[in-house]
Order: sequence, then C-alpha cells, then structure tokens
Amino acid sequence: MFVVASVAFDLNLGFISIFGDVAEAALVGTFFVFVLHSLGKNDGSGFQAKLLSQDWAYLSWVALMGASMLWSVSAGTTFKTLAPLTVVWVTTLFLCRLPRADAVRAVLIVAAAAATLSLIAIPLLGEFAYQPASSTGAPELRGIFRHQLRLGAFMALALGLIVIARLNGDIARIRTKSSVLNVGLVLLLVTLLFLSRARGYAGEAAIALVLTILLSRRGFKKWVVLVIGSLSALVVANRFNAVWQGLQDSGFDTDLTGRAQVWQRTLNGVTDETRLLGHGFGTLKLSEFDYLFPSTYRAGHAHSSYIQAYFETGLVGLVALFALIVVQLVVAWRYSVRCNTYSYSLFLVLYTATGSLTGLNYAGTLSALFCIMMLFLAIESRISRSATKAHERTGIGVPGTEQLAPGHDTSRRPRTALTVRLTR
Repeated sequence: MFVVASVAFDLNLGFISIFGDVAEAALVGTFFVFVLHSLGKNDGSGFQAKLLSQDWAYLSWVALMGASMLWSVSAGTTFKTLAPLTVVWVTTLFLCRLPRADAVRAVLIVAAAAATLSLIAIPLLGEFAYQPASSTGAPELRGIFRHQLRLGAFMALALGLIVIARLNGDIARIRTKSSVLNVGLVLLLVTLLFLSRARGYAGEAAIALVLTILLSRRGFKKWVVLVIGSLSALVVANRFNAVWQGLQDSGFDTDLTGRAQVWQRTLNGVTDETRLLGHGFGTLKLSEFDYLFPSTYRAGHAHSSYIQAYFETGLVGLVALFALIVVQLVVAWRYSVRCNTYSYSLFLVLYTATGSLTGLNYAGTLSALFCIMMLFLAIESRISRSATKAHERTGIGVPGTEQLAPGHDTSRRPRTALTVRLTR
C-alpha cells in the first residue's frame, strides 16, 4: 500500500485530476493502519524504532522547512507541502523491519501494473497517453503518469533494483516461478522506458547504478573495479567534447534549452531580501510568481530540486538539503560496506540526488522515487552488525539476503537482530 501511495503522487488520468489528494489520503491511510496495528499488539512487539543519524538529519531539515512558514508568502501552502514529507518519514519507521526482498518485490509488482496500464492507455486514452509537447520530436509516452519523465523514472528505478537484486543473489527471492514472466517483466520495463524517451532519468539511473557498484562491498575486487571506473571516468572527461559531439551526431538529443530557461526564470525570482531564507517552502507554484514565466508556459516547478530549494528556502535551505543528502549517502554506503553487499538504498539515494539535477524529487511535490528511497534507507540502515554476523554464520538475519535452509521456519528468525527501541 505504501508503494502504491508513493506512485500515486506521479499519476494522472486526465479525467481524474485528484490523484495528488488521493495519494496523500492513501499515504495517511497507510500510516494510520500501521499505528492501529501497532497499538493492537499487547505482546510488546508493536512499533519500536530507533532514530538514527539520517532520521535526525531529516527531522532537522523538515524543521527548517517548517520554520519557513514564519516568512513564507503562504504559510498554509508551506504546511500543506511539508505535512506529507513528515508522514512519509514516520510511515517508513513502521516498515523498517520489512525484508528487503519483500520491498523489492512490492516495487516490481507495482511497476509491472503501472507499465501494463500505461500500455493499455494508448488505445483507451489516445493522444492523452502521450506528452502534449514532445522535446524530441518523437512521441513520448506518459501512460497513466502525469509526465513522461515520471513514467521513465519509475521504470528505470525498477530496472535498477532488478540489477542490484541479481548482483546480491536476491533474484531468487523476488522472481516468479515462470521464466517467461520474469523475462517478460524486464522486457516490459525496458520497452516503457524507451517509449517514455526519458533520456535524462535513464542516464541518471545508469550513473547511480555504476557508482553503487563501484562504492559497494569490501575487499580487493572493489578497489580494482573502483580504479578501473575512475580511470574510465578520467578518459571520458578528457574527451568530453568528442563524446558529446558523438552523441549529437548519433541523433541523441542533448539540448537542455527548455530547462535552462526555467532555471534562469526561477533564479530571476531570487532577490536580495530572499537570497538567504527564500520565499517559503513549496511556494514556487503559487500565482504570486506567475510573472516569472511566459503566459504560454507556466512551469509548475523549477525542473531542479536544488534551484527550487534555493528559490524557496534560500542559501540556508540549500545547504541544509546538501547536508541531508550527504548524511543519507554516508548511511547507505556504511551499510553496504558493513554487510558487504550491494546497497539498494545507496543506489536510490544516488538516483534521487542525480535525478534532482533536472527534476523535482528532494523539494516540493512528493515523488515515487523519493518515497521509495526513504523506505529502503529506513530498512537497510537498521540492519545491525549482530544481524550481519548472524547472517555470515547461519544465513539468517539480514532481510532480503539470507539463504535459508530447506524447511527453515522464517518465523523463528531471532527478533533481537532487528528490533530496536525509540530513543532520543
């Protein structure tokens, strides 16, 4: 339900224009279901979660965004934008003991459903299934999503999780018994990614995946791969102009003119009075700032989380956002090294951060990418050293990676390996 609610933030069917409200209602509903379920337990096994460094960093960031209500051009808009961010974080605390493989499986099921419905939307919705104005000249499928980039971003996310599951040996725990369905899912996701023409998110997902492989795990092999990757990056950087020209000659659209114009117009709204603290979190979409954009196209956001953060919360908010991302990256990377595994959360944090260069994920409207990243970070950051040692010794204790013996009762997994208590 959490994954469905997360994806609902990115949906739009034309004749139903309330998906944002539906998503928020579903998210709040998920939260209260977990609260009631936890309160209903009388055996002491209800909600227990320890606040970790990324939680305190997130709370500090949320508090700063909330403080912007004091000077926001619309305190109500700031609060309405901020409230779902808080609900997402609290809900992930209830889900932090979910096995990684179960979380991956849930994302892939929703991705398969979204991809199938997006294909069905072509004959049902006709032209509405495609982006109204194509940036490439070719049809850009958006399906049931409100933008082709959101469709492409979610498909790339699902494919990235499949690659990491394969590298970790988790694939047996998430795939179906039918090889046809397994191969068909990958082909379906690749097809939808291609039809969406979401080149930016596809490239950012690839970069995040490569960085995850380079930075994850321990040992000599990791450093060999890291050195090879670094040398390759230096070669590409040294021949960047030739590579860029080659992409253009091959027909790849490298034009960022449209986004660059939105970036510049957004930055034009930053004044000396707002440079430090901004106009207030979540306010760029308000009519007060319509004057920044031409009447022919009113951008709903800055097409960059970082530029939007600068506009809405100033230099202070931008620095706080960078600090939050750094903390999340460090937490995800430490888990990867500690458990000697390829981290789903590291991939998702890197993907969300790089995707925020040209999209809105870390500021303003919630996205499926941000919510799913928060979920996996909550899960992996709470896998303890004792659980890791138990996994190395018995194959039990690390959600999503354990290799269980035939007939093993998973209900007898040591609860102490994953159970922690709420502390300050």
